[in-house]
Amino acid sequence: MKKFLLVLLSIGLFSSCSSKSEPNRTNQRHFFDGFFGRAAYQKMFERQTKRERLSSNFDMTAIADVTYWSSSLSEKYVSALMEDYLLNEQQSAHLKREQEKDVAQFETFIVSLTTRKTSWSDLGSGNSLWNVHLQAPGKAERVLTHSIQKIDANDDKAKQYFKSMNRFSETYRVRFKKNDVPADATQLSFFLSGPLGVIEMFFDRSDSGR
Repeated sequence: MKKFLLVLLSIGLFSSCSSKSEPNRTNQRHFFDGFFGRAAYQKMFERQTKRERLSSNFDMTAIADVTYWSSSLSEKYVSALMEDYLLNEQQSAHLKREQEKDVAQFETFIVSLTTRKTSWSDLGSGNSLWNVHLQAPGKAERVLTHSIQKIDANDDKAKQYFKSMNRFSETYRVRFKKNDVPADATQLSFFLSGPLGVIEMFFDRSDSGR
């Protein structure tokens, strides 16, 4: 009987200590939470990315990975950053405003270009072998770039979120003014053209945020 009472007393003490020491779970963040948030973003990033290859005499000339930065992808990106960096309400609101402003003003593409010679991957300089433009199917007008920004190959944050980046490629953020794109265009043709060949990719614009 005494042994039984001692067992009950031990269980009671253990339960009491556990309830006092257990932290408030509503404020806890599981180690994998950020990975799950980022996984949704990465899944959409892959869905919005297209790859095309150019070859000459059976040798690879260029591989282009082009990602359309749609409104939904931008939202997933914001959610991933909020979870990964545990942003507070003010920081999250600022990030959302920045992304919404960008989506409202520009059609943006993340372009990773891998070529046989490193110099062939240049998109931004006056000596580039490539001309970059957009065209709406059925429209003759070409939409020229507003800006081409090279993304630093050593930018570890960019490499986490732009998975088309690799040590053999050069990656760029290419922007076109949304006002220059025909308002009724439901698709966009993205062109890379030059002496090495022509790459054309079609993207659905229904999620452009226009």
